[in-house]
Amino acid sequence: RILTNKAYIGLREVNKSRTEVDVVKAAWPAIVGLDAFNQVQERLGNNKNKYKPIEWKKYPYPMTELLVCGECGKKLGGKSAHGRNKKHHYYGHPRQLNSDGVTHLQRCRLERVRAERIEDIVLKSLKKLIQTPGLVEHWLEIYTKSTHSEIPALEAKVKAMDSEIESKSKRVQNLVSRIAELPAYIPTDIFYQQIKETNQKIQELKQAKQELQSKSITLKGQAIDKDGLVDKIKNTLAKLEETPVERRRPLYANLIQFAELHPTKIKVGVIAPEIGQYKATGTGEVPGKESDFQNFVGEPGKVIDLVRRGGSASVTIGARQGT
Repeated sequence: RILTNKAYIGLREVNKSRTEVDVVKAAWPAIVGLDAFNQVQERLGNNKNKYKPIEWKKYPYPMTELLVCGECGKKLGGKSAHGRNKKHHYYGHPRQLNSDGVTHLQRCRLERVRAERIEDIVLKSLKKLIQTPGLVEHWLEIYTKSTHSEIPALEAKVKAMDSEIESKSKRVQNLVSRIAELPAYIPTDIFYQQIKETNQKIQELKQAKQELQSKSITLKGQAIDKDGLVDKIKNTLAKLEETPVERRRPLYANLIQFAELHPTKIKVGVIAPEIGQYKATGTGEVPGKESDFQNFVGEPGKVIDLVRRGGSASVTIGARQGT
């Protein structure tokens, strides 16, 4: 509680009984710096779901930090509870020790899931993906179309940034000319400040433009290796079946980027190799950047959604699995 107490940074929480807590400046001075306090909060948040050594627990929870709540976006960590006859293992939401005024009152519809069951559902959805004729090809086609459809918008943004950079560059030139024409007795500090701020904005625009151009180039050259993807899934599934549960975490992480859970559906982000990468090594360890091809588990034969996550296209695949 000491590490999360805002009193040490000179703040006080009031009206905790309401849905939103008010934070006001305290009468006492801060004895801990704000940057240090924020770094501690970030470290504490990461520690909540941090994968723990096998010897620390009886069930290893191999999908820790791969499971994500579809409502709040929080990563789910391993938890356990005692039933009448045995101990049950879950993936559940992390919870703050002290009230933040919101999360202690609100709960997601899918608060926790049985560990063994959700792991089995994810594996079954991957098996269905490669066993159903034409399913991989169908969703790869959708993935390709959605990826290419993003390119014109990116190019339009780059063009707009070029115009804004040109406009601001002219403004800097005008300010320089204005300073040169001013009488010596007129202060020029305000003009130099405007030039500095405008130049800084120009650099930010150039950096953002470069990032968009890089993303556009990546999308143009991004082509998923269908055979490599199928081989990778097959090999990973085979290894998972012959590997003890406490040793499965690296295998999951090599294939699955995330599994987003909803009350009636699951979205699985699969790390798919680009053409030439998988066959070059002959193993499941694919060097270089890979595409994020997402397998969505929802209602039978129905496209549930088409979204964006981390700059990669999200493709939905129909299949029914509850949690």
